[in-house]
Amino acid sequence: MNELLKKQFIREANNLLLLYPEVTAYENFLIWINEFYGPIESFDTNELEEIFPKPIEYIPLNIEEINEFGDVNTNSEYTDSISYSLSDLNEFGWLNNINDRNNISTNKFYKNIVLPSIGAMPLEVKKEIELHSMHILGRCNNPKDWQENIQGLVYGMVQSGKTASMMTLMGLAKSAGYRLFIVLSGDKESLRNQTQKRINESFNLNNGGYSNNSQDKIRSITTLKDDYSQVARGQHNGVDLWTLRDKSETIIICIKKESNNLKKLLSHLKDIEQACNQGRIVDHNFATDFKTMILDDEADFASQDTSIRGQGSTIHNLLCNIRETITQNCYVAYTATPQACIGANPHKLIGYPKDFIWLLEPHRNTNGETSSYLGLEEFFEKFPNQLISIIGKNAWPHIEKEDGIKKGIYKPDSNEVINDKKLSDIELENVIKLIENKSHRDSSCPEFKIAIIDFIIGCSIRWYRHFLSCKKAGFFERSLPTIQEIEEIELNATGFTGMGYKPFPYHSMMFNLAYINENQTHIIELINKLWQEVNNEFQDVIANNWNSESNTFLKCYQNQLEKSKRFELQVPEANSLQVFIKYALIITGKTINGTDNKYLYLINSDIDEGTILKYDSALREDRPKKASIIVGGNILSRGLTIENLSTTIFVRSQVMSLGDTNLQMCRWFGHKKNAIDLQTVYMQEHSFELFQNISESDRELRDQFKYHIFHNIPNKCLLLYLSNSPLFKSTSPSKMRNSGTGTQSYSGITVDLLQHLKHENFLENHALLENYLNKLKKNIVGKIEHNRATVYRKVPIDDFLDFFQKLKVSDDSLNISPSRYLKYLEKWREFDSRNFPDINIAIFDSDENNIPRERSRKINGVINEFKTEEDFKNATTNSLSAFRGGKSSKESKIKYCGDFLIDFPENFHSANYEIKNLRRPKSSGILFIFYKIQANYIGKFNGKKVFFNENDSGFIKADMTVPLITFSIATPLGGPIFSTRYNRDVLQIVIENSTECEKHIENINRLI
Repeated sequence: MNELLKKQFIREANNLLLLYPEVTAYENFLIWINEFYGPIESFDTNELEEIFPKPIEYIPLNIEEINEFGDVNTNSEYTDSISYSLSDLNEFGWLNNINDRNNISTNKFYKNIVLPSIGAMPLEVKKEIELHSMHILGRCNNPKDWQENIQGLVYGMVQSGKTASMMTLMGLAKSAGYRLFIVLSGDKESLRNQTQKRINESFNLNNGGYSNNSQDKIRSITTLKDDYSQVARGQHNGVDLWTLRDKSETIIICIKKESNNLKKLLSHLKDIEQACNQGRIVDHNFATDFKTMILDDEADFASQDTSIRGQGSTIHNLLCNIRETITQNCYVAYTATPQACIGANPHKLIGYPKDFIWLLEPHRNTNGETSSYLGLEEFFEKFPNQLISIIGKNAWPHIEKEDGIKKGIYKPDSNEVINDKKLSDIELENVIKLIENKSHRDSSCPEFKIAIIDFIIGCSIRWYRHFLSCKKAGFFERSLPTIQEIEEIELNATGFTGMGYKPFPYHSMMFNLAYINENQTHIIELINKLWQEVNNEFQDVIANNWNSESNTFLKCYQNQLEKSKRFELQVPEANSLQVFIKYALIITGKTINGTDNKYLYLINSDIDEGTILKYDSALREDRPKKASIIVGGNILSRGLTIENLSTTIFVRSQVMSLGDTNLQMCRWFGHKKNAIDLQTVYMQEHSFELFQNISESDRELRDQFKYHIFHNIPNKCLLLYLSNSPLFKSTSPSKMRNSGTGTQSYSGITVDLLQHLKHENFLENHALLENYLNKLKKNIVGKIEHNRATVYRKVPIDDFLDFFQKLKVSDDSLNISPSRYLKYLEKWREFDSRNFPDINIAIFDSDENNIPRERSRKINGVINEFKTEEDFKNATTNSLSAFRGGKSSKESKIKYCGDFLIDFPENFHSANYEIKNLRRPKSSGILFIFYKIQANYIGKFNGKKVFFNENDSGFIKADMTVPLITFSIATPLGGPIFSTRYNRDVLQIVIENSTECEKHIENINRLI
């Protein structure tokens, strides 16, 4: 293999390792070679092994629970197969014809300029982004048959790459015939600059906004330096600024959502409209020659009407006026937190997605795992034991709540919950005490120092790995890099330094402890104290040759070894890392350019973070340091990107926690899976519980989006519900003025009680159930169905409801409680008392030896990460894993569709077994399914059944033969639609279209 080809192979291998975990990167590397350079067998195996050693494959344990009947347990509301494949969705709106799609995607400008420039990612990822964008475009207005202006919503994830989707959509829309693009960015110039830069890169524009190739006929009126108000200075009107000559020219405007900018744009649009009408702009018709796409980034912020009486807030009204002025415009909202959009007024031009919704998800591999993205699912469901580190309650003051109601503020080290002071005042007292007293620091917040050391060690590992990749490419073959070489940046956006190697990556840490600026200043004083201790500990561990058992550096290094091993990633010996640790300490401690001896970055409401974190600056001294610690508060949220943020201390609490606001604070999310072992978020238990609840709510909302998209349900039949919990509200009440509250709609879905232990008297439920059954058996004879459970049909409704409401189940239990479902039934009776359904019940009893059924608990983390049975027990939660029986295996001779249809005959199951998304048919009755399960069964560990014993903290004092009770409720189609938090105006639209909406719901069973 010649040297040029070898360098190309090394470069591609390094690019893939930046995007994927090692195993996935290796698989894609072999595919790349095979596609572009021929069969793998034609290359020397040893040479390929030298370039990219074959990794040890890590296969996560995705264990399906098989119950005693051979059925796979499930907990899905909507379907027995909850995975939807984008490739299976054939509805493209006005782009249903594949030739039309091909004509757009093969457009020369799009194919050669836009698609290659949307970001450094493999072609398969770009093609998936393109497929998403093609679906979005097909739901927007057709430039050749415009009709009524459309407004829709694209729901992404925090730090997941929504901008790449926007650039791709704009490129495809330009190919299709759109002419004007207005991109609405956040309210900070740094965020606008960030988006403008991506526009310039994607559309081959220079810093002045003009195309680098005049034949492309595209320009941006706004520039990297100037927003709309700035470029309009000195211009008499919009006609002079826009200089419209060729109506085939594409025009882009990237503008802050700020009143002066929007007023100027609105004024100029009216100037141009008047000039067109008067014939002063030759060959231009304002009504038809300005086919416009408005892309609203972070659409739930600033754009929404937050006025008290709905008269419209300033920004909202200006955006509505802009839409009213442009005759042909399509509005596409982008956000990772769509709650405010869902709650907006559907009759307004900005806010509610009245015409379409779309779900944007990161690329996933064949196992359904995200290829490169880390988000809610990874941090709070899959890998919390590795990625989340719990801070003690004495580390920082916080608001304590009970069932979502504020009890008071917990004052560290006092065990007091007080109500006579503000949280910010107690924070100030606490941080001053930590600054002044080292022994207090050591006992109350040892995690703060551990987190800083984790940050330094993680930085050294990141740089060491980069050093090895540079060495493979022929650099640093005889010596380690110097500090200056680590600090080098790329030359003229080439991706390489002046010496030819790829620049060493950034590595960052964030402290988010308080929102008051004064307190943040004191937090910096605290970090200064900790920083000196960290440096002293490093000198100590070096002096003892990494043998000092009490040294925090050594403990953190050993923990890092275990963590990296868990993810099958390599960490070098401590001595090999030592010089990189030294570099990380030196660079982090360097004075920030232009400051008075400050080495920590402070970002708060007084500062636009873009004036500090200039990652794109051409001057090295203006960029952030390659290793940075950042301190801030609320400003560390929406739109802010911190390069390679790896260690975060997040200790925040609010009287009213908002799901969307807290989610936007998760700046640690992003495409970081290639360095998953270097990610850690430190938070207190209350924050961890909050984010687990937010994760559940986010997944529910995403499932609703998938359900409606993949079943092609029109938006006039779309009624999304937003889940609140005692721990948070979905969004600010000012953004939900059109909302009503009620019980969730359960029509056509099955829900399970997962938290059967939450009520303090849960042990009484077995006796309550037995007493009810004893009375019931006097009048109704149960029948054993499918050799699984006893079914009682058409039970007396009032007697059953009287029993059901007595069950000891907490109102806020996942995913259902008697009180929540009874409210739904009460509404159903009010809504349609004559057609109220029958009630059937099924009892999954103890086995023939009177031993209750074994159903697994939910485990925090992945089972094969635990070394001992004790570790496994300690990770057990009080929630159940999937416990309801799903479909029988395909090999089974007698087909069974699942417990939610156990009251249907065998021929029904046989006839409907292959149908996806099967529901209980309309008028089939509500089925309540009760399961008698063992109290202390946890699950299987290393193939062995594990139970809590009397010495375990999780042990439940109950006789082996006395079961605990949980249940599922399967509701037939045709039930009324109510929701936890719903849009009143949208509900009215659904009611007005009830005939068509009911038709769509009933057709779901026939959709694949």
